[in-house]
Amino acid sequence: MAGSVYLIANQVRKKRLELDVLQSLIGALRAMEAAIRWKRQAVPECLKELEQRKYCGEYFRKIRTLMESGNTLHDAWQQTFQTFPQDIKAILLAMEWEGDELHLLGTLQYTAQGLSELYHHRQAQRRNENKLLTAAIGSAAGLLILILL
Repeated sequence: MAGSVYLIANQVRKKRLELDVLQSLIGALRAMEAAIRWKRQAVPECLKELEQRKYCGEYFRKIRTLMESGNTLHDAWQQTFQTFPQDIKAILLAMEWEGDELHLLGTLQYTAQGLSELYHHRQAQRRNENKLLTAAIGSAAGLLILILL
């Protein structure tokens, strides 16, 4: 019983971290869009600022490091997000880094919107899973009590 609760708690923690990373990425893309649009910052400057973000800063640090070692922004982006879950990866890897400022801003906005929709879907899914897990744990605890009686 304790082992099951431990595994379930690990799974819940993992999914919560995944949601936190996803939410942080959405905020980062929106911040990058705002910095490019209003502050007229270049993408490398934006990446440097985004390195400070709590859950996704390490990814932007990796992108900048890969770029400093000679990779293009597109290649660095692709390499960095290659290990993400398939649905998140599909949205992130569709990001286009070429074109003029308007195209880049539109792509950032589109990507952030896609991640935001995925975030809300996953959040609802997580709530349902938590309800099922709570019911399963309650049932298992009740069964254990009946067996011990």
